[in-house]
Amino acid sequence: MNRMKRDLAVFVVSICLSINLVFSQALTDDYINTIYVRMDAQVGMLEQDGMLTIANGPVTDFPYYRDGVLTIPRVDTDEQPGAFLDGLFIFDSNSNSWQLQEFKSAELTPTSGRSVYFLQPDDSVEAHITDSFPVQVFLNIRGHLSNGCVAIRGIHQRLKNGRFEITVNAVSMVPDDGSVVCTQALVPFERVVPLQVYGLPRGIYSYIVNGEIEGSFELTEGNTL
Repeated sequence: MNRMKRDLAVFVVSICLSINLVFSQALTDDYINTIYVRMDAQVGMLEQDGMLTIANGPVTDFPYYRDGVLTIPRVDTDEQPGAFLDGLFIFDSNSNSWQLQEFKSAELTPTSGRSVYFLQPDDSVEAHITDSFPVQVFLNIRGHLSNGCVAIRGIHQRLKNGRFEITVNAVSMVPDDGSVVCTQALVPFERVVPLQVYGLPRGIYSYIVNGEIEGSFELTEGNTL
């Protein structure tokens, strides 16, 4: 493995730990190697929710380094997948350190202000299971954004103790200087999210979306070939 790239992979993890953000995976050699492989891959993909498009490069939700800028698209905390988004770091040779330039907070806390609501009569989350095998499970999520200047930045998931924790992250797309006036009416949205169920054993699994809407589904047999 290229020494410089491995050092960068280790650095990505240490950056997140140094600012008290927690990756959902443990810091192991296998995880470091995974980061290295993902950074090195140049795969043409369509843009999707939860992914970051790098100019003239692949779509990725993994840390990415280019032209002196380190981008960390997503950082999990213990409380929430995708709690922080789009962290940009630039290396300062004078201080021999990496400086955080900007990031977006998508924490689902009362103090952060809500961007996604499930208040209207047609807002819902429905699970759909395919008849094919291995089965696929899709969540059809209907909700409302808080205003016309908010956009969905990503829909993140993780499986924890038999429950899928789904976070619909929405962030403001306008500057903080007040130069853009936003409509205050709720804006409806609908997204279909495939759950990562391949390889799971048989059993009943639950899900919760943005800590609000809960449900469950059953895998009647082990979902693997």
